[in-house]
Amino acid sequence: MKTRRMFQGIRTHHSIGYALSMHSGAPATISSRARQFWAQCAILAVAVVVAGCGPGYNGPPVTLAPPVATASPTPTPTPTPTPTATPVPLSLLLTTLSFSAASQIQTDTIIDGNPGPYVSSGCAGIVTAAVSGTTVTITSVAAGICTLTLSDTAGTHAGVAITVSTLSIPVQ
Repeated sequence: MKTRRMFQGIRTHHSIGYALSMHSGAPATISSRARQFWAQCAILAVAVVVAGCGPGYNGPPVTLAPPVATASPTPTPTPTPTPTATPVPLSLLLTTLSFSAASQIQTDTIIDGNPGPYVSSGCAGIVTAAVSGTTVTITSVAAGICTLTLSDTAGTHAGVAITVSTLSIPVQ
């Protein structure tokens, strides 16, 4: 029914053109552009009626939901690695010591390495060692051959080869 009324309206427009021509006395001609315009209007009207959006449509109201904000993840900064100091090898001024008798004292000096405190190990019963700063005081105890090892807090170490000989030469 609505479609019929719509097409009747288009005929009416043609009739209006005819009526205008009758009123003015000149024949009415509708340009091809006008025909094209009215044909497009008719197609649009049909589309509106078919879609149900024409006059009198009381469909449910459409409510648009507000856009939902999505949180984008914040990038976590990558931690900058803390540079670690490369341990400096421990080195001594002297690498060998010789004693000719018990109770002799000699010193050695730590010339390179990491900060102390320094720890001595090895040579038990042959020599004793006491470390003060970078000076190592070594005292012979008994005859023997050993390696005295000095270590620092970084775990580096150095060794001193020690020989203690107690030759007793008889006096005649």
